[in-house]
Amino acid sequence: MPHLLGYSPAVLPRPRDWPANVHVTGYWWLDTPPTYEPSPELVRFLDAGDPPIGVGFSSQVGPYTAGVNATVIEAASRAGVRIVLIGGFGALPADGVPAHVCPVRTVPYDWLFPRLRGFAHQGGSGTVGSALRFGVPNVAVTFGYDQPLWGERLHALGVGPAPIELRRLTVDALAAAFRAMASQPELRVRAVEVARQIGQEDGIGEAVRLVVRSG
Repeated sequence: MPHLLGYSPAVLPRPRDWPANVHVTGYWWLDTPPTYEPSPELVRFLDAGDPPIGVGFSSQVGPYTAGVNATVIEAASRAGVRIVLIGGFGALPADGVPAHVCPVRTVPYDWLFPRLRGFAHQGGSGTVGSALRFGVPNVAVTFGYDQPLWGERLHALGVGPAPIELRRLTVDALAAAFRAMASQPELRVRAVEVARQIGQEDGIGEAVRLVVRSG
């Protein structure tokens, strides 16, 4: 039976020593319906200034939520950037949110990413692919699992700063990553080039072809 891996070989090349039944197909996208409508608060925030940086750690934050949120908000202030803070499985700050922060519980990535100048995330393979699909510079704050691998790949591809381990996450380190994504145009140039390569792939079509051929 074929083993199908739904990521792009432009992001992580297929090792030569893998067996022939292991295939890297390209990403499998599930796009948001065109009827999606964002919250009025988010639309107003996006319209009120320069494109922000998105920040979201999906299901990883758990007991770290309060500390991570405080670090993110202060880092954005020091870097002089606006951020969309996505709560995911963690709690959002309840009161006293500064004007440079727009907290949202959830928002479809394929809607949000074209409106961002950068994205900070946990380094999951799907989030990495989504950001790269839209040519967005991005950086991983890694909690564990396979996240350091994808974070290192982003840096090696030249599309974002070096990954930051959660235990080494500081305001200064994250502010530096925010500033890099906001002010280094070469990161955007490389991200757009990787997006072009990804756009030439048909991950779902290739996966279907391999499954049908195996049957």
